[in-house]
Amino acid sequence: MKTIIHLPNNKKKLRSYINGLKKRGMTIEFGKYIFDAEALFYFRYECDPVHCLRELKGRHFGSCCTDYTVDLACGEAAGIYRALEKGARLCAEKFPWVLKEKILIKNRNGTFYIRHRKNNTCALSFVKDNRIFCVIDAIAEEYGLSRKKYKPSVCYSWPIECVEYNGKTFVTVINKKNGRYLSQITGNLKCVSGKVGGAAAFSLKSHFIDYLGERVYNALIGRYNKEKKKNQKPMPVPQYKT
Repeated sequence: MKTIIHLPNNKKKLRSYINGLKKRGMTIEFGKYIFDAEALFYFRYECDPVHCLRELKGRHFGSCCTDYTVDLACGEAAGIYRALEKGARLCAEKFPWVLKEKILIKNRNGTFYIRHRKNNTCALSFVKDNRIFCVIDAIAEEYGLSRKKYKPSVCYSWPIECVEYNGKTFVTVINKKNGRYLSQITGNLKCVSGKVGGAAAFSLKSHFIDYLGERVYNALIGRYNKEKKKNQKPMPVPQYKT
């Protein structure tokens, strides 16, 4: 499974950010990858929908399902419609708008992204008890389907961000500090504050393996351990249950 490699929101800002990381010894590079060691190992991440969603004058904000535009990889649009077809009964009962409203918007280059509704929520989301949920997740749970098979890759991989940089792939985890340098502005999201959860490289281990492969992930951890041992700096301890 592969996530989308985004174009940078601002190439000059991204270059400045990566150069700053390199000066501080906070990049790990091998093969076609440049890893943001600071974001992966020194920022923490935990999805906490209880605290992320906020509302002002009927518009929701503060979550990945409100503040982030979901670009679709090739074939993912068809996957979404297959999920909606399989979950037609559930959608008709609980999420009727997904069967009536326009879900996807086409870019000039022929790709698609998911439309946001007037209240600023993703067209494939719903709000319940002041928490935001995904219709695709609800369908998968109801019918025993694989979330990974039908959910857009940038949603499933959130908050991992892969950005094209000088012919290589810059891999980071979106957080409050680096959002403005990447493909979208995401600094308002509480889940990317870097203050809750385990070190992102560990709490998102399964996601990294899904998108980069186990060999690349193990090489990343090995390189990091080697650098920290050489520099005699302790490795951050994951703050989550295994």
